Amino acid sequence: MNKRVLETPDNGYPRPKQEEFAPDEDLLHVYDTVDISAKSQMLLTQQAITDVATLLGREDDLQRAALPGVNRGTQKQLHNFCLWYKDYSMKWDAVNVKTHFDEDSLPRFERDRLEAATCDSSGGLLALDMERICNVLDISQKTRGQLAKLEIKTAKALVGKKTELEVFSLLNIKQTTQKHLLKVCLFREDFYRTNDSDKEWLHHLNDESFAKFEQEDSKEREFRLAVENIHEGPGNRGVGDISDKAVQFGATITARYLSHHLVEQCRNKFNPDDVSRKCIKALLHPAGAPTKVVHVVSGKTQSGKSTVKAVCAVAHRQLQTLLIIITKGIAERDDLKIKLSMLLGGCRESLESGRLVIADTGSQIEKATAAVLGIRKDNPHARFGIIVDESDAMYRTKDGVQIFEKRFAALMALGPSFRMEISATIYSTVQVLSERGVPVEMMEVLTTDDYSGIDQMEHFTYGNNKATGRGCPKHSDISDSRFNKEKIKSYLPYTSKPMVDMLREALQSTHKGILVLVATNPRVYAEGNVLTQAAGTQNFFRAEGTDFVAVAATGRGVYFRFPGCRKGRFIRKKLKTVSEIISQMDKAVRLDTPIIIFGYSRMCRCVSFRSSTRVPTHMILSRGPGYSLEDYIQAIGRATFNGLSVLEQNGHSHVTVLTNENDFLAAKKYYSFVQAINVYLSRNPGVPLQKVLRCATKKLPDEANCFRHTNRKIGRRKDLKMKNPGREAFEDPVVLSDGQNKRDRYWTNLRAQRLMRIFYEESDGEEGFALSTYHLVETYNEIYPPEDGDTELKKKAVGKIMGDLVRDVIFEKVTIKNEKEKRWSPKSILILPSLLNENLGELDDRDDLY
Repeated sequence: MNKRVLETPDNGYPRPKQEEFAPDEDLLHVYDTVDISAKSQMLLTQQAITDVATLLGREDDLQRAALPGVNRGTQKQLHNFCLWYKDYSMKWDAVNVKTHFDEDSLPRFERDRLEAATCDSSGGLLALDMERICNVLDISQKTRGQLAKLEIKTAKALVGKKTELEVFSLLNIKQTTQKHLLKVCLFREDFYRTNDSDKEWLHHLNDESFAKFEQEDSKEREFRLAVENIHEGPGNRGVGDISDKAVQFGATITARYLSHHLVEQCRNKFNPDDVSRKCIKALLHPAGAPTKVVHVVSGKTQSGKSTVKAVCAVAHRQLQTLLIIITKGIAERDDLKIKLSMLLGGCRESLESGRLVIADTGSQIEKATAAVLGIRKDNPHARFGIIVDESDAMYRTKDGVQIFEKRFAALMALGPSFRMEISATIYSTVQVLSERGVPVEMMEVLTTDDYSGIDQMEHFTYGNNKATGRGCPKHSDISDSRFNKEKIKSYLPYTSKPMVDMLREALQSTHKGILVLVATNPRVYAEGNVLTQAAGTQNFFRAEGTDFVAVAATGRGVYFRFPGCRKGRFIRKKLKTVSEIISQMDKAVRLDTPIIIFGYSRMCRCVSFRSSTRVPTHMILSRGPGYSLEDYIQAIGRATFNGLSVLEQNGHSHVTVLTNENDFLAAKKYYSFVQAINVYLSRNPGVPLQKVLRCATKKLPDEANCFRHTNRKIGRRKDLKMKNPGREAFEDPVVLSDGQNKRDRYWTNLRAQRLMRIFYEESDGEEGFALSTYHLVETYNEIYPPEDGDTELKKKAVGKIMGDLVRDVIFEKVTIKNEKEKRWSPKSILILPSLLNENLGELDDRDDLY
């Protein structure tokens, strides 16, 4: 034999030159079809296997994997080729390897063998399908004989022994072998769940696929199967209750996609893993049924609740499920989209797809419903999640008769697998959900040390001067301008003297970064509107030698006028947000120039009024009696923010507010009340809120009694006010910290004192006692007849006095069933004695709380 000369091809493995011991064309075709490596080809050539006939002659060696140096898997593949060749040559006279042998030949041949496989029970031999399993697991002949004795001669019989394999109870079979056989059973189940059939699972069982299956972690496999299942519909192969380990694995995967900025925003507020687990567990619910639990997220205004929505968006994106976020208002929707884009901007991949951010309009809800129905055309069981932002504003009527409510109900009827409702004022939300029997799971977004909230605010004055449309006088020599139109007015609309005093103090301050929010004027187009107020106020202070940037935020957009300018500019709301405009103003006029923003409806929810270097320092807020307490809290929340350090850098220690004292106190106590609800519901899961409050063994402290300071309704629904916890749910106040101002206002008011005395003496200490206006007039004129030419007290005068007492939350209007006329009732009988003046009449057992 001549000495062989080797050459090195591009793949790096040496092979003999073609002229000596080179495989023929037929054998090379077999090698290419079966994907034999160049190294294995060289080793086979070294053993004088140069044609198909020689390869067939080494069949016994290939079956025993006895060829030295050649990979066992390679020998198995070539042995299968030998079996195919023999089978094909028996059916047909001639075999043309190049023509008849292709990539599908061996798989087709193996399937035919498995279908035709039978077990020779008399001889104890294994069926071909079981032999294949044993070959993949490399089980010895002795163990195969033991399996035959145990009647495990087919793959079907092996699957039937899964229970015994789980506890290693097969006799005379090693535990390691039983463990491998159990994994084969799990491999079949995995194949079944993925393909909805197990007909060809043995065909896919080989060394490579089984090794990959073994390497995959059990919780990773469970999570993968669950995700595959939700996109293919539940069918008849549900994944079962997904384990906590698999849910945690999904949360870990989600955490990898959170940007560093988003993780930092979540720090010390909430654990993003908790939110991810809630999403994943709900979306991977085995039955695919709508979630029965509503996750309610509470947190103070402007405290960073948008980060919760961002984490949910990432979790939904990883599961490739649709997430619909509904928020209050179109401008607020645009603002939320920008916030989410900023939070998700640094994530590992684009997260824009699969998320709908829509406003609370009937048309947009209808389009979202159509999107879900479109997805379910291809997959009737497709799952989706819903986040309702500012959820307390979504429940508007008891019967749900508004168009938005009807279409919102239709969207909910599609059965979202995940549902979360978020708001800073969640009490009315919990009320409605409890009323409907929906179980609630509470979560709170905490505040950080850099948060400036309502507790850090200080009241400018506790006067109750109302800012009316007529407003206060202004300098007569200054013409008013509606930015681009000249108009002459002799007053500042919806502006009171305390407002002017507060604005003057702010403008004369030596600190930088002054940003004042004014929300007193509800008019936009009518006479005396917010634009007139903004321009008139700027002209008013120009006459005093001070100037500022005047801004008016309306539904159309933002109007503004710089210091020294006669005309202003207008920017449509779709072009820039208020915060972006403030940032540009900071660059144009620097922090030394104050900015005063006038608005009303825009200063309510979702919108932020700040930049990275300027935050609100003052706020003037007035809301009519038709607004709910929660709307008021949302409005005053525009002056709260994460950025206390920015406020202090600009030289301010707190935010100064001018507002109604009763509303201000109620807003402060509201959050204490919400925290108490969180505690109660966490201790009594699934129990309706009203029942929890009634059955509470301990009364709530007076610090949580926000209802004592307001007559406003709670939420949008009028009937919810009647379901508030009664006075018996709270402890009695020890010190009436808010009462001194009220007492001063009515201390010398003779008629008001007499009317309060009538209530106190006739009530006999009964809470909820009420009298009609007619009864008050008759009783008053009987006890206090007119003297020295004075006239009798008329019904109109009583109504005016009682109206003032209602505005000061000393009394409230109540409706008696089957009576047309409303009655007056003391807010609390305990408060009346502290307001009565002894010098204007005697009162026994007066309890002075000061």
